[in-house]
Amino acid sequence: MPGTCAVVPHTALEWTGADYELELLDHDSSKSAEYLRINPQGTVPAIVDSSSDGSEIIVTQNIATQVYIDANYPKANIFGTDASAISRAKVMQWLAFVNADVHKAFAPLFGPDGFVEG
Repeated sequence: MPGTCAVVPHTALEWTGADYELELLDHDSSKSAEYLRINPQGTVPAIVDSSSDGSEIIVTQNIATQVYIDANYPKANIFGTDASAISRAKVMQWLAFVNADVHKAFAPLFGPDGFVEG
């Protein structure tokens, strides 16, 4: 969904060089029965992958998708080269801050009709 936080894991996938299929959604398609099977919250991002035994893996929410990408492509250093606990915690701290606090500050730009009339 262009203009959403889904651009972050999409960028991370690009950095990994992974072979993946990007599916562009709009608001209506994110609420479709097909997509709600993947993510009942109807939000992006979401990753659908296959496990080694062939079962389907679904990971949703911005930070969780990035953790999944980082874990599966460690050589890409998505979260940097320092794997110490404090370094990882700081990465998660900043991701959570951007995801929860900074991101919501842009709500008036993406949905002005919720703030003004006409």
